[in-house]
Amino acid sequence: MIAGLDIGLRNLGFAIFNENSELLDFGCLKTCAGTEDCYRIAYILKELGALFNKYNIESVGLERVFLGINPSSCLRLAQLKGAIMAFGIARDIDVVEYHPTQIKHAILSQKKISKEDINKQIRLMYPQFNKKNANISDAIAIGFYHLNQWLPTKAPKSI
Repeated sequence: MIAGLDIGLRNLGFAIFNENSELLDFGCLKTCAGTEDCYRIAYILKELGALFNKYNIESVGLERVFLGINPSSCLRLAQLKGAIMAFGIARDIDVVEYHPTQIKHAILSQKKISKEDINKQIRLMYPQFNKKNANISDAIAIGFYHLNQWLPTKAPKSI
């Protein structure tokens, strides 16, 4: 089982896939604005721990954080991402980052791709996802891409 995560302190999208590319679960972990980041991160890690245990997650795909207009927001996202990476690695879970362009072009091969385009394509690929939620559709896209990168490299388990 793998997870795709769309990192966010306010809304963290997640998607869980099995090895047959079936979307088993998806959702959004929400935290309260105004709460100190350390408590938000602790809550997110606690919830991710429950998800990882429930689905026996072996690998997690993340999108690289890129420097946007607000350096403070980027730093806060990087702190969350680092915490999630360390959390996963401490549980012997593979954690892999991908550039946003890699993920977008795996879903749609157009030159310019908007969040709305990704959401629309994800809803076509996975009809059970019928929401217009960018955090969740991005997590599904990340998970889909990660699954297709991770499966071919997965070593057979010894008997």
